[in-house]
Amino acid sequence: MILIQVRIAIVRCENAKKQLSVKDKTTLTISHEGEKATYELSRRQFEELTQDLMERTQALTEQVLTEAGLQWKKLEGVLLVGGSTRLPMVSRYVEQMSGKKPMTGVNVDEAVALGAAIQASMDAGETSKFSLAGKKTIQDVMSHSLGMVAENQDRSKYINSIIIPKNKPIPCAETRPYQLRTTRSKPNQLEVYMLQGESEYPLQTVILGKYTFSGISHVPNQPAILDIKYEYDRNGVVTVSALERSTLQTLRMQVAPVPADRSWLSRPPEKEQVVHLHLSVLIAIDLSGSMSGEPLRQAQAAAKRFITEMDLSHTSVSLLVFADSVRVTQSLSQNAKQLNTGIEEWTAIMAAGTVSWGNRAEPFSEALRLLKGLEDPRFLIVLTDGVWSHQEEAIRCAKQCHAEGIEIIAIGFGSADRAFLQAVATSDENALFTDLTTLVSSFSKIAQVLTESGGGVQITEDGKRKKGGLLSFFK
Repeated sequence: MILIQVRIAIVRCENAKKQLSVKDKTTLTISHEGEKATYELSRRQFEELTQDLMERTQALTEQVLTEAGLQWKKLEGVLLVGGSTRLPMVSRYVEQMSGKKPMTGVNVDEAVALGAAIQASMDAGETSKFSLAGKKTIQDVMSHSLGMVAENQDRSKYINSIIIPKNKPIPCAETRPYQLRTTRSKPNQLEVYMLQGESEYPLQTVILGKYTFSGISHVPNQPAILDIKYEYDRNGVVTVSALERSTLQTLRMQVAPVPADRSWLSRPPEKEQVVHLHLSVLIAIDLSGSMSGEPLRQAQAAAKRFITEMDLSHTSVSLLVFADSVRVTQSLSQNAKQLNTGIEEWTAIMAAGTVSWGNRAEPFSEALRLLKGLEDPRFLIVLTDGVWSHQEEAIRCAKQCHAEGIEIIAIGFGSADRAFLQAVATSDENALFTDLTTLVSSFSKIAQVLTESGGGVQITEDGKRKKGGLLSFFK
């Protein structure tokens, strides 16, 4: 009896929602345990009660746009789908989000079926009898992220290191470097467990396969750099390959069965005599007014290239921006998706003036707070295009980072002060002057050197560390 009453109440609530799509008020009759009452519900009350659903919708929509590398201004329009979009509040919310009125002319109840019919017609190579306003272009995207099992920063647990994020247009391919400590005494192999899913925890993802790569050369005192490549084709087929960077040879691969017992993924990784160094890198970007426009876009492209070319299974990256104040847009992370979202956030920060547009702040104090106490190697990469207001204070704070063992790489272009770059950098070799056309390649070179040198720290066969120092990036 109670179940029947609940179902009746749900139907009445659904009818009330539909009535509020066209009326300002409606009545709702509720019966419970022999009691019956009629209530008046206004559209305004309904919208207040469901406001959280609209806010959640906006958050999810903007997350999808960010992951797809799109912005509202790049979209020609927004098409409403589903009966609930008949509610006036939905149209208002969409217009508020996108800055344009929603597209009309398609029955919202039929939109999904119509889209499926159009896609089927396009796949069949036929001229569609259905039509939508404007040119029809459909791009297939990844529905789930693909990653691999890796270790977190302090080697206390296994994580999912994402290589290809979801919503990436397909076909697509992504390559990530992987550092492997090799030995003379036994064959050197790398096992790659491919994961599907968004969770940081491997046990909450799907293990698609296990791939064993062999024939890896022994590199004394340095890690072997293996470029792991994931490819996803239009048919949904994923392929995995690995290239040894020092020899440019494609490694032999064997597909192995995934172990039935996966409990080891919930335990801390086993300690090894030959350790894998974990790099901590903080990227600090000057967001003063002169960075607006193309300089910011190039800085974002450079930072994204850096993320792509770092071994995130053995590297954590943090992001911050500064102008008249400092803001961290991503704490130390090994998740490429999170890092790219933090980089995209710089556009909104610049537009809103969140850190203002002057040059009174310095990033070194915040960098010291974020990196202090972590094991070496630790790096701060600073990008600036102008002259700072309080250079002496900035140099003093940079020296504190030096004393803590944090290596500073200072990159300048435009009106940046060369002498200042040399003063804040750990060495003259780490003070680089470039321009917008080579900014992306400069960050790419830094990523290559950090990866291949192990951060300038060498590990001997017995697992001991010794400081090797970084060579000039442009020697």
